[in-house]
Amino acid sequence: MNPKPRKVILSEEFGGTIIQIEVPLKSYVEPSELRKELGLPDYINLDYLPMKRAIVTLWAAKNAGNLHLHNPHVIKGCIGKSKICKESLNVLLFGGGAFKIHCPSANAPGGAFNRVMNDVDLICPRKYGATVKNLLLCLGELYGSMYLHFMLLSDKVFSAMRRGERWRVRTIDAVNDDGTPVAGYMDILTEEVNMRHKIDVRNELSQPPEKTLYTIGLENMLLTKCQFIEEHPKEAVKQLKDAGLEHRILPCNSYYEPEKVVIGMEDKDIKDVCALFLDHPLGDGPEEINGARIAEQLKKDKKFRKTVRLNLEMIVNNKDLLRKFGASNKESNIIISRIEELLALIPDSTEKWNKPWWNKEVSCVEFNH
Repeated sequence: MNPKPRKVILSEEFGGTIIQIEVPLKSYVEPSELRKELGLPDYINLDYLPMKRAIVTLWAAKNAGNLHLHNPHVIKGCIGKSKICKESLNVLLFGGGAFKIHCPSANAPGGAFNRVMNDVDLICPRKYGATVKNLLLCLGELYGSMYLHFMLLSDKVFSAMRRGERWRVRTIDAVNDDGTPVAGYMDILTEEVNMRHKIDVRNELSQPPEKTLYTIGLENMLLTKCQFIEEHPKEAVKQLKDAGLEHRILPCNSYYEPEKVVIGMEDKDIKDVCALFLDHPLGDGPEEINGARIAEQLKKDKKFRKTVRLNLEMIVNNKDLLRKFGASNKESNIIISRIEELLALIPDSTEKWNKPWWNKEVSCVEFNH
């Protein structure tokens, strides 16, 4: 028996703006069929709503130049004009969605490196940022409320202040057991992933998206995870130990500010990195991690290089953590050996800075990968 439709408040903004939505949510498309049309692997787990949204978004972006042929009135009602654009839009994934696409072990039910995907991270050429934003605002009407995207006044102000470098919309990240949808943020980045360190992806955005399976590519995916670093008061050490997260403490104490502790990437990021190394050898072929390219990128940026090395060395020095995740000895050995192979290519980092060498102005907390 189907539940009776009802309206719920999805989001409410100070000043009176209320976004309501009818539940159960609707979908007019089958994401698994769109996944096939995009040529993406069938091992991708579509149980997660954000992954379904990712597939629908990628398909819509690829077909953006033709969407008006069948839905001009729907599009006009959403964005005030009957056509989104004249051609396909190059939209790429990074974060957890990209790892789900490239890594079978990030999808295996009950697997050591399968984790819940909470959101979607998108990046596109800067000149198409506003167009991609408009596309997203149409998805709910075009393909069902499950793919709803909307903007409140605060999001419009946030986006305007970034002057085309970044756009923020809201969408549905999950559905509670009672059918109530949970709203969340989604950022559209343009041309670079600018967090603790900066990663330029213009090269990938200039190529056909199929070449990297609609993602920023294995090397950039790895770097976006290994850029995470932040300092905390020394008192945080006890909290980390109590939570079983002592492995995140990076070995900087001998030279870093005495009253601070430096920590590296979160366990969810470690799982993504491990999945990447488990499923992809080093090399210069398709679906191989190009260690030489990574080394060349980091050679030019000694601050970024230090952060990446510290995070990768953290995994190597905590092999038991992989077993804790559920990895076998064989899997752990493959991962560690491939990380060590990459570390051997990256120039050493002997700097002993006692202050943050990373960008503190852009918070990693804003990006939930």
